[in-house]
Amino acid sequence: MENTVILAYSGGLDTSVAIRWLQETYGYNVITLTVDIGNEKDINAVANRAKVIGAQKAITVDAKQDFLKYFVWPALQANALYEGVKISFLFFTQIETFLFTSSRVLLCILLSMM
Repeated sequence: MENTVILAYSGGLDTSVAIRWLQETYGYNVITLTVDIGNEKDINAVANRAKVIGAQKAITVDAKQDFLKYFVWPALQANALYEGVKISFLFFTQIETFLFTSSRVLLCILLSMM
């Protein structure tokens, strides 16, 4: 898997452009990883978009239950604050980063075993 990079892919303009940029600028094979926490209606469309743009593989992970169990529910139980305000959508967009990171690390480990 030399010259391969795993791109955290949202399906938005910035990460879509990043696929081609990584290929053309650095010669990388790009594997995209999209972590589904329930905020995207059609996760398969996001994966297909990555493939059409040129991703070697487009992997999706259904992490809705993990996100609720390990991030949302504990934050609610702790009466968490974000910038002095009770939790809101903005807070959860910040804590989802930890779930996305752990998913990328796990994928790197799994791919290195192949």
